[in-house]
Amino acid sequence: MIRQVAVIGAGAVGSFFLEGLNKAGCQVFAVASGERKERLERNGIVVNGRAVCPVVKTPEESKGADLIIVCVKYNALPEVLDLLELAADEHTILLCPMNGVDTEEIIAGRMGKQRILHSMMIIAAERDGNEIIYNEGAVPCVHYGQAEGFGSSRDLEALTELFERTGLTCKYQEEIITSIWNKFALNISTNIAQAIVNCSYGAYKISPYMNALGQKLCDEVLAVADARKIRCTFDNQRALQTIRTSDAARFSTLQDLSAGRHTEVDMFCGTVVKMGRESGVDTPFNEFAWLAIKALEERNDGLIG
Repeated sequence: MIRQVAVIGAGAVGSFFLEGLNKAGCQVFAVASGERKERLERNGIVVNGRAVCPVVKTPEESKGADLIIVCVKYNALPEVLDLLELAADEHTILLCPMNGVDTEEIIAGRMGKQRILHSMMIIAAERDGNEIIYNEGAVPCVHYGQAEGFGSSRDLEALTELFERTGLTCKYQEEIITSIWNKFALNISTNIAQAIVNCSYGAYKISPYMNALGQKLCDEVLAVADARKIRCTFDNQRALQTIRTSDAARFSTLQDLSAGRHTEVDMFCGTVVKMGRESGVDTPFNEFAWLAIKALEERNDGLIG
C-alpha cells in the first residue's frame, strides 16, 4: 500500500496531486529546498480560490516515500534527476505526468525502468504566481498505465488502489503510450501556433489560417509517430469540435511567454524535430515554430529588441 507520496513541482499538475491525494488517507508532501521551500511554506498554493498549504520536505527528508510524482517543467528535469537520486528508495514508484513523450525515458536513463509507471494529464489551467485556476468545463484527469519494459504489475496495482481512495478523476489506460502521444499531438496542435500569434484557443475554430497551422504541426507529429511504429490516433479537427475547453483559454506556452518565462518548446517542437531527423521525417512547421518561440524567448530576455 502507498502511504507516503512526494510531489516534485507545485504548478497546475503538482497542485492537482497535493490537494487531491490528501483525501486518500496517506501522507502527501511537496519536495523542495532552499528559497523555493521557504516560499512554498510561506505562501502555499491557491487552487480555484481554495488555499492549499502543503507540508514541504527536502529531498533528504523525503527519502523512503512510496511514490514520487514529478510535475515540473521540462527544462527542470536535469535538476529533478539529482533530487530523485536523493529521495527515491529501492521500493519507490516513480510517476511523471508531465507533457511530452520522452520524459520517462530521460528519467529511466538515471533511475532505471523498473520503478517507472507511465502517465499523462488532461488539464487546462492558468497560473498567476502561486494561484492556479482550472478552466471551466475541463475536469482535470490523470491517465496512467504500464508501458512495455517499464514498472511492475505489483506497482500498478498499488497505484490503482491509491487512486481509488481519492476523489481524483483517474483513468487506467492499457495503451498508455498511445494516450501520451495523443496528448502530445493535442498540445502541438493547440499550444504552439497560439503562442506565436498571441491569441485565444477559439481562434483555431474561427480562423482558417490558425486551423491550418495547427493541423500542419499536428500532421508532422502523426508522421513521426508512424515512422517510429507508435500508434497515435489523434484527430485534430474532431478535437476542436469535442474538447470542452473555454474558447478564451491561453495554454502553457503562451502563458510562459506572457509572463517572461522560458517555455517548454524544446519538449514540444524540439522533440518532434529531433525524432523526425532520427526517423527520416521532414518536420518544417515544427522546426519553424521552435525557431520562432526561441526568438520570442530571446526578446523576453532582452537579447533582441
